[in-house]
Amino acid sequence: MPSASANRVSGPVIIDVEDEEPSKRSTLGNKQMEGQKAAKKQRANKESMGKIVHMQKELVQISRERLDTMKSAIQDAANKLVLSIDLDSMDGRKRAYYKRKLQLIYDREDAKEEEEKKRMEREKVKEDEKDQEKAKAKEEGEEVKAKEKEQAKAKEDAKKKKNSA
Repeated sequence: MPSASANRVSGPVIIDVEDEEPSKRSTLGNKQMEGQKAAKKQRANKESMGKIVHMQKELVQISRERLDTMKSAIQDAANKLVLSIDLDSMDGRKRAYYKRKLQLIYDREDAKEEEEKKRMEREKVKEDEKDQEKAKAKEEGEEVKAKEKEQAKAKEDAKKKKNSA
């Protein structure tokens, strides 16, 4: 019995016009639209991924801030506990331990205050630099305006001379 491929006759491909499925024929217009749709979809995917990544970064930042706040609150509570202890009623070893703890607390507070002062100074320097830049830009703008006025006046004088001649 001959094979099925041998019985086939090569001829024109018949396409059912009333077929409900989208045709698999490709025309220039269809390919172009599919390309535009694919590019649009790819752009949308990239944008959404970018938004997702940005949101995740924001969530991480918020989590870090909350963690820092919680750590600070716990540290403050521990410090208050140490500060509230009466050293006079303790024996020598405990008193020495809590004195060291108190000194650490005081040193930490001093360091925080010093850091805050430095931060304020840096901010002030930045503000001063911005003010200087604004003043310089304003001066340069005024110089440009003055030059433009001089040029306009020179043009007017040239026109007057030309008209009077």
